[in-house]
Amino acid sequence: MAVRLCLPVISGVILCAVTCAVACTGTGTGKPAGDFVLDDVETYLFERPDSAFAVLDTMDRRSLSARDGRARHALLLAVASGLTGEMVKSDSLADIAYGYYRKYGSRNDRLEAYCFIGNIYADSGNENSAMSCFVRAEEFIGNSGNPVLAGNLYFSKARLYEDGFGYRDAVANYGTAGEYYLAAGDTARYARACMKAAKCCLALNDAAMAESFLSGMEPYADCVKDSDKVRYIRLMSRTDDDMSREDVLRLINESVSDYDQLDPSNMLSISDVYLLAGYRDSAGGLSQPL
Repeated sequence: MAVRLCLPVISGVILCAVTCAVACTGTGTGKPAGDFVLDDVETYLFERPDSAFAVLDTMDRRSLSARDGRARHALLLAVASGLTGEMVKSDSLADIAYGYYRKYGSRNDRLEAYCFIGNIYADSGNENSAMSCFVRAEEFIGNSGNPVLAGNLYFSKARLYEDGFGYRDAVANYGTAGEYYLAAGDTARYARACMKAAKCCLALNDAAMAESFLSGMEPYADCVKDSDKVRYIRLMSRTDDDMSREDVLRLINESVSDYDQLDPSNMLSISDVYLLAGYRDSAGGLSQPL
């Protein structure tokens, strides 16, 4: 089971979702030994998830503080299990964390935790619980002072709606996510949200609205990674009747600097354009320019 980390990107903000509110002031202060182990695991969780999982999975839960330590451990173990593919019931771990953050933690801690727990529920197929977490998280956005985290929240909500074919709600939430990302100066995530919104608009047969989202991200197109540039160009071609397939191929070849970095879906997409344009030979050799 892969943990659905926001965005489409592993963000340092997400790691904050597992930070407890208890201050670390050193030994002899009454902080349980297990909580210090969690502090250490957080420093290498994403770099060495296998090692983190091994430590977390074999910990003696009795060494943790009764409430915050166990909630924090549950979240960290859910993350590690998702990153490593180990068979752990992440939704059960989320239940533990959810029970704690319903009552405890600062507003920002609870916003971060609910966003993260919601993604765990979504990955486990529990859409209702996931949406419940996202809606609850919205209550704590006001004073968070973290527009990237707010953007991640609405991006996650949008993706849940999109997965359930609720395209209108998905468009609204992708749009809100984009506004928060732009306010934070995160143009790469802003562009990504705009493309996702445009795709949903096309699913609603609303090419005009799709074009408005794509036009909004155009000034930031250079911030988009190559795999998303392919998606961007394909979306543009679906909103612009004057763009020929040859134009699409030319733009792809001009924009993509390293075909080896593209994922299989990108390559299939480009191959499809070659075939539709009549370049059957080139469809089998996608690394060659026109």
